[in-house]
Parts: sequence; structure tokens; C-alpha cells
Amino acid sequence: EGFTVRLYDPYFFPDKTYTEYNYDVIASTEVFEHLQNPYNSMRKLVQLLVPDGILAVMTHFHPGPESFSDWWYHRDPTHITFYSEKTFRWAADHLPLRLLASDGIKTLTLQRDTPRSSSGTL
Repeated sequence: EGFTVRLYDPYFFPDKTYTEYNYDVIASTEVFEHLQNPYNSMRKLVQLLVPDGILAVMTHFHPGPESFSDWWYHRDPTHITFYSEKTFRWAADHLPLRLLASDGIKTLTLQRDTPRSSSGTL
């Protein structure tokens, strides 16, 4: 279709040349649970997005403390960080992002806010 695609996952595809480009869309499928420092990783991803660019994330949302021990998703040893929709709402409040949509289970879409100043810093 003419799209240029670059792959990255800290465990399964650790090629960091993706940071040399800017993106209209960043789609993250089953990657966020592998991140050691998700806030810093999200800051980097936001910096790679063009203004109004889209960050689409799929990671199973944490079921809550009362159900965590029975939750199958945490048994994968590469899954080291877990999220809820509330986590991403917090990130959107602290980064130039807007939450556009969430299914409340495992997928959500965020959009980078258009810069309000010419500084271009996060």
C-alpha cells in the first residue's frame, strides 16, 4: 500500500533505528507490557509523532488488585508493566496527548496535541 513501516520491541525486535524518524501513526501491539520505564517510553513516542499523529496501543488492561493473582497475562515473564485505562488517562494529562477512544479492555487510541507554542519541547 506504499506505507513505510518500522518495527521495535525491547525483547523481540530491539532495533532502535526507529528513533531516527517521525510518524503519522505508531501502532503498539503487545509491546507496552515489556517496557521498563513506560512514562519515558511514552514521552519518546510522543516526540516521534507528528502533530495530530496517532498512538494506538493494545495491551491487556490490569483487572484490579483483587484479580491480579489469577490473571493469566502477568504469568509471561516478559510482561513487566501493567496498565489500566486510568493509566493512559494520567499519561494523556501529563503529555501532549488526548485519549480518543478506549474499549476499556485492551485497546486505546491517543492523539498528539498540536503544539501550542513554537518551543517544540515536551
